[in-house]
Amino acid sequence: MIFYFKILSSLFASDIILSKIDKRTKIKIITVLFFIVLLLISSLRSVNVGTDMNVYFSRYSIIGETSFNELYKLNELWGFEYGYMIFNKIMFSISTSYYFFTFVTSGFILFSFYKFMYKYSSNITVSYTLFILLYFFGTSLNLIRLFLAISINLFSIKYLIDRDFARFLPIVLLATTFHTTAIVFLILYPLYNFKFTTNSIVFLTGALVFIKLFSTQILNFLLSFHVYGKRYGDELGSGDGKGILLFHILILVIALIQKQHKNNRNHLWLIMLVTSVIFNLLALNLTIAARVMWYFKPTFLILIPEILENKPKKNLVLHVLLSCIILVYPLYHTFQRVSADNEGIFPYETVITQEND
Repeated sequence: MIFYFKILSSLFASDIILSKIDKRTKIKIITVLFFIVLLLISSLRSVNVGTDMNVYFSRYSIIGETSFNELYKLNELWGFEYGYMIFNKIMFSISTSYYFFTFVTSGFILFSFYKFMYKYSSNITVSYTLFILLYFFGTSLNLIRLFLAISINLFSIKYLIDRDFARFLPIVLLATTFHTTAIVFLILYPLYNFKFTTNSIVFLTGALVFIKLFSTQILNFLLSFHVYGKRYGDELGSGDGKGILLFHILILVIALIQKQHKNNRNHLWLIMLVTSVIFNLLALNLTIAARVMWYFKPTFLILIPEILENKPKKNLVLHVLLSCIILVYPLYHTFQRVSADNEGIFPYETVITQEND
């Protein structure tokens, strides 16, 4: 926990020190500075940081030494997608070092989020804070294939906003070659046409209640189309995501009250939030749905700064109360995740620490 607070303290100190300079220049400096800091932390971690890292490392060599014609055997054995394995082989042809693997994968993931936040965030300091507190950074140290797929999908958002399906589709399909679950991102294209009117909000509320009541039946139906449906079907009832559901709903309600959906770009963040709520409800009965939810959770990094920018500044009490409500949960969330450490990222060890041992 102290490890995270050191990063956040540095972030806030940088924001204060740079407060006198031009806003655009400050944003550039902070984004570049913390991209470098997080890249060093991520790429210099030892193989012991992350529950899945030993698996990734051992398979890095196996995939790298396997011919392209034989990759189908690894796909059948592990379920690793071909795009990821080809990417793996390209990295291995450059360097067999595990640390090169972590540098490249960490760099791509962080660069994608950096571009996303830099382009769309109204307050980069808040976005980076949420990137850490809502455990995007922590989870990216472990679920590498998933976060590579999420990172690729983030590049498709520009074309989603521009309604350019011819460019949106290939990027999402590329992401599915790293993690098949990335295909869910396609649903944002038709959902983008959803209008937040009084009637549609009533309909949405009813739909969410329906999903909650019949989530098991819905999941059974969806899993019948998935290649790993039997395996995931056996996990029905082992849910996740209770902690973040209330936060999802809170942010959704505040955003609707503030009429964030009136802005075309913010409309997309609300659509992503609603989609995240849907998968959050499904995640209560199936843990894999909690992973799918990650594709839509980047909306928090953009929508929450927008909400904070539109706080009722004239009413000081409401202004402070809203800020506290929005920021208290991420702090609590971090404490819970660090305490449980399901990702296996604590205690954090660097390459140097490991070599000295």
